Amino acid sequence: MDSSSRDFKDFLNLDEFEASAKSVLSPMAYAYFSGGACDQFTLRENVSSWNNIKLWPRVLRGVSNPDLSTSIFGQSFHLPFYPAPVAMLKLAHPEGELAVRRAMNRLHLPYFASTMATTSLEDIAGESTTPSYFQLYCFKDHGLTKSLIQRAEQSGFKGLVITVDAQMLGKREADIRHRFHLPSPLKLENLDHKSNLELHASEGSGAERISAHFDASLNWKSLEAILGQTKLPWAIKGVLHPEDGVIAADMGAKAIFISNHGGRQLDCVPTAIDVLPLFAKALAGRVGIFVDGGIRRGTDIVKAILLGADGVLIGKPMVWALACGGAEGVIRMMNILEEEFRLALCLLGCSSLKNLRMEHKF
Repeated sequence: MDSSSRDFKDFLNLDEFEASAKSVLSPMAYAYFSGGACDQFTLRENVSSWNNIKLWPRVLRGVSNPDLSTSIFGQSFHLPFYPAPVAMLKLAHPEGELAVRRAMNRLHLPYFASTMATTSLEDIAGESTTPSYFQLYCFKDHGLTKSLIQRAEQSGFKGLVITVDAQMLGKREADIRHRFHLPSPLKLENLDHKSNLELHASEGSGAERISAHFDASLNWKSLEAILGQTKLPWAIKGVLHPEDGVIAADMGAKAIFISNHGGRQLDCVPTAIDVLPLFAKALAGRVGIFVDGGIRRGTDIVKAILLGADGVLIGKPMVWALACGGAEGVIRMMNILEEEFRLALCLLGCSSLKNLRMEHKF
C-alpha cells in the first residue's frame, strides 16, 4: 500500500505527505505549490544541500529531555520551527489558513499569515490564541499597503514580516502551463475586487497578474517610509546576501528570514543553508535569524541552528500535511519533526539549542 492510499496518521516522515497530497490536489494546485522557477535547480538544491552537512555526536552527556525553545520578536516558544506564510491555502484544503491557525493554537506556537491568504486577517485574528504575525507584500498602491498594516495592527497581529524578494514574480513555467488561477468562489480575502478578478482569469498565470501590482521600485528608503507608519516590530524575509541583512538590522529589523522563496524566484541562487554561516558572522547575534527552504527532517533543523539560525519555517510539507488532513494533518507533520528533532539533540549530546555549536558539525 503506497502513501497515497494510507491514513496520514500512519506517516513516518514528511515525504509521505507529499505523495498523498498529490493524489487529492488538482494538477494545477499541486503544480503551484510544488513548482519552482525556470529549470528548478534551486528548488532541488534547497532539499539536497542539507545532505552536504554531517553531524558529529558527543556521547555520555546524559541528555534525555533537551530544551527545544527559542524566541522570535521577543516572545519565547517551546519549538524553533513554524509553518511558513504560504499563499492561497484554501487551494489545499477547504479550511485553508484557519486549519493551520487552529493547529498552531493547539501546539502553542505562532502563526504567520500571508498577504495572499484566502482567509482575511480579521478572521485569522478571531481564531488566534497564540501570537500571529503578518507577512506583508508592498504594493504600488501605497494606500493598500498602509491599509494592510493598519488592519494587522487593529486585529492584534504582533509583528510584520516583510517579503522583499518577489516584487517581480519568478518565471514559474508550471503555473503558466496550467494557466494558474484561483477557482471560484475562492478569493484573496485581503485584497480588493479588481485584484481578485485578475486572479480568477484563466489565461496565462493569475499569480503573475497579481504580482504586477507589487511595487517593483521598492528600495531601502521607501521601505523605511512604509515602516514609519507602524510601531509594530518587523522582520525582513527573502534576503540571501549578508550585507542586506546588516542593512536591515541597522534599520531596526528584529529578525532576518534568509530565503530564496522556495526556489520560486531567481533560479541558480544559493540556498539558505549555503549562506547562513555568513549571516551569523555578519550579524553576530544582533537580531534573530530564521531560514526556510527544503527542510524535511528534524536533523535539518539541527543543522540550521548549529550554523547560526534561531529557528526555521516549513513551507511545502505544511501544505501537503494540510491537504492530507487539515489541522490534524499539520499537527501530525509538526509532531514528526519534533520527535526527530528531539531525538537528534539527545543523540548529539545537546541539552538545549544553546549547546549546539560548530563542534557538532563534522
